[in-house]
Amino acid sequence: MVPVALLLCSIAVHGFQIVAHEDDPQRSGAFAMFSTIDIGATRKIVVTAQDGAVLLELPESMGQQGLSLLDRPSEKAATSFVSELTELTWTVADGVATEGGSETFDGLRLQVVGLGNEGRTLHRTVLVDVVVGPSS
Repeated sequence: MVPVALLLCSIAVHGFQIVAHEDDPQRSGAFAMFSTIDIGATRKIVVTAQDGAVLLELPESMGQQGLSLLDRPSEKAATSFVSELTELTWTVADGVATEGGSETFDGLRLQVVGLGNEGRTLHRTVLVDVVVGPSS
């Protein structure tokens, strides 16, 4: 009976973490391993100038913060992330901006995009969409 009781307690703890702390079911014991395709590993951060003409390549120095945003997307975290990007300087070539250079952006739009599904059809789902700059 003790092993069964321990297993049930373990399941209850993981269930509580998933519900109360919005923990990722895929990473908290794998009890719901196939419950969703929308996890941090399948999400993407897309940052563009407000007019959409320039796509920003995220700097490697912000990699850990980006992973955190992908795992737990929120408007607050996205606003903080994109605000830091507005403080950097960029080099723009062929519609893509890379860190370094002399150009700055007053307004940026950040989207955290995940996967959704309807039956067997996959589609793009925007989880967070924030704009930082003059027109925000």
